Amino acid sequence: MTTGVFVGLDLGGTLLKSAVLTPDGRVLDRSSVPSGASLGAAAAIDGAIALCAELSARLGVTALAVGIGIPGAVDPAAGRLAGPTPHVPGAATIALRDHLAAALGVPVSVANDATCAARAEATLGAAMGVRSALVVTLGTGVGSGLVVDGRVVEGAHGGAGEIGHWPIGSGEVACRCGVPNCAEPEMSAGGLVRLCEAR
Repeated sequence: MTTGVFVGLDLGGTLLKSAVLTPDGRVLDRSSVPSGASLGAAAAIDGAIALCAELSARLGVTALAVGIGIPGAVDPAAGRLAGPTPHVPGAATIALRDHLAAALGVPVSVANDATCAARAEATLGAAMGVRSALVVTLGTGVGSGLVVDGRVVEGAHGGAGEIGHWPIGSGEVACRCGVPNCAEPEMSAGGLVRLCEAR
């Protein structure tokens, strides 16, 4: 039986998703629960810590390390957001990597969620073996990650390639980010549903 595993978390504005992998890359478990992000970053992060404990108890495993993806520009060196994100209010004030590492007692890595998706696609998925790719994620928000010359580009503060908050929308629905004519309210999963229902 496998006892040492790696845990991947995707902390979004609506859902907290998890995957538990063995050291050889076999997926032991996947789950999805409400993230609690609308209640603020502290509640969402407490939920992530509780989920790790629940996974460990339910599966009878111990985490060797935890990786977490979060929306917004993430400073990879500091392991925290470089600025605010409307999807997890207050997260920029928390030293996410250090806080989680202290609570979980294992090494923690933090990155932008779409950058994580780009890395996964470049390593195991649709972008495997290609020189350049743009990976777009649609959920509560819109994220994107860049693969250039076969490697994932994070940028100075982990926000390279982000297209969600470009001012190219109609402006009919205001975004919580404050950017006028932000594209995200129309491009996100919820925005596309609203558009289809309206038509």
